[in-house]
Amino acid sequence: MTGRFGYTHGAVLRRDRLYIAGVALELEEQDVPHAILFARQGDALDTWSFEQRLAGLVGVPLEGVDTAVTVGEEGYVEWTDDDGAAEDRIGDEDPASWPNRLRRLRGVRQIDGVLYAFGAGRQVHRRALDEAAWARCDAGCRVGAGSGDPSSVHDLDGSGQHDLLAVGSGGALWRRTGADWSALPTATDEALHCVCRSADGYVAGGDRGTVLVIDGARVHAVAHAHGEHTFCGIAPAFGRVYLCSEAGALFQLQGQVLSPVDVAPDPQGGGHLSSADGVLLWVTAAQVRSFDGTHWRDITPE
Repeated sequence: MTGRFGYTHGAVLRRDRLYIAGVALELEEQDVPHAILFARQGDALDTWSFEQRLAGLVGVPLEGVDTAVTVGEEGYVEWTDDDGAAEDRIGDEDPASWPNRLRRLRGVRQIDGVLYAFGAGRQVHRRALDEAAWARCDAGCRVGAGSGDPSSVHDLDGSGQHDLLAVGSGGALWRRTGADWSALPTATDEALHCVCRSADGYVAGGDRGTVLVIDGARVHAVAHAHGEHTFCGIAPAFGRVYLCSEAGALFQLQGQVLSPVDVAPDPQGGGHLSSADGVLLWVTAAQVRSFDGTHWRDITPE
């Protein structure tokens, strides 16, 4: 990379309010745990820095105030608005169950006014935006302490607390329709890294070009000619599902047809997608681009 920053995550709160997370390359080369947050309001850009590596980022309207929620790999949370940042910690009365260096978080989602943070050991934590604390939300899927099971929740999505789908290693699919999670039959042994709701139920992507469509208990793999790609990011937008790959390329799924999007890939690789309010945000290692359904725009922070 030739710039000062590398980019890791993005979140669309609304059309004119975007959040982008990244790292300072000089610090990253020195293996210094940190993250940079860029908050974009129209063409104006504000910047914050944190002393932790990020697992994920979402934007939420917290009591009417635009707020970026950054979740660190070890469970430390920052709630950042225009006036500053407040700190939070994911954990309960049992510190052994908290995220830590051995049980790192991998991501965070906001679903129907509730935040879900998830990661190693198939841990899932929840916090409603109108609540003051995080709580465990992984009965039925959590790996027991000391089991040696390396399973992880890589991503999850849903419509609400009684309709959640999680994906992970070995093609694992977990569904929550009540208080507990239960495993679903899968159609692959490949690791799944991303999932989103779609008009057909759910779509998940992963290693070796794996794309699954999950409709209730029915799961099938989408056949295509792009098996050299590992899909790492996903978002629904404009009547289709977009997937990005670790090679810095972008694809779209319409029905059962997966095809490349006619936009230049990032040769530095990487990828994360977010969509809301008629905007698709595509973050790769060296570039940040937005799409309004017609035109692409380079909005890489300088």
